[in-house]
Amino acid sequence: MTMNTKEHQHTLVLSNVEGGSDEGTVAQLVVTNAVNGNFHTFHVRSQDTKEIDVDSSDIFHNSPSEVKYFYEGYIQELLNDALEDTQLYQIVSLSNKTIQIIEEAYETGDEFSYTYGPSKMAKYFSLHHFVVNEELAELMIKVEAKSLTINAIIDFGKLVEVDTETYEGDAGYFYSFFKEVVEKAQQNEPLNEEDSKYVNIAFNYLNFNDEYECFPS
Repeated sequence: MTMNTKEHQHTLVLSNVEGGSDEGTVAQLVVTNAVNGNFHTFHVRSQDTKEIDVDSSDIFHNSPSEVKYFYEGYIQELLNDALEDTQLYQIVSLSNKTIQIIEEAYETGDEFSYTYGPSKMAKYFSLHHFVVNEELAELMIKVEAKSLTINAIIDFGKLVEVDTETYEGDAGYFYSFFKEVVEKAQQNEPLNEEDSKYVNIAFNYLNFNDEYECFPS
């Protein structure tokens, strides 16, 4: 797991599902990136649809069909890294009262909402690691869609600035796509010192600079 020396104040909101839910879906999780405001939504589904068990409910992407299977499943694996076999109790600590409220809301449709920051997460769950994986997957999807922007790379650099370790996977395949975006941006207008710094941080985090020369800051 990626470790960081200080924390961005990302948030996770546990609430009823907007627009109603299907059988077995007891809640939704909305994770918000404190750096750029991007949010990522997940559904919380009970394994037993008849007798709801909130604490051990599983976490799923609410729109899995939108997650493309790209580069031999790279993105799918990246997104699953923080979610595979993950249950609600592993992410947040729920009081008996909160569990009761969620169970009752499943039957009545009543609204509820609980907000958690990094300090309120379960001891063995890193909200920052979760956000980094989601944002990185989105960058890769943008590569596939040819919609990657310099601002997205800069924002990712800001996000991982706090990390003391680099990405554990192999993102080398994507280097040329990132490099092309940066070079095109520089042709239009040279990056200022701050933006160059964050581009470098993003590239360093992805270990691009182990093999390639870093862009000057």
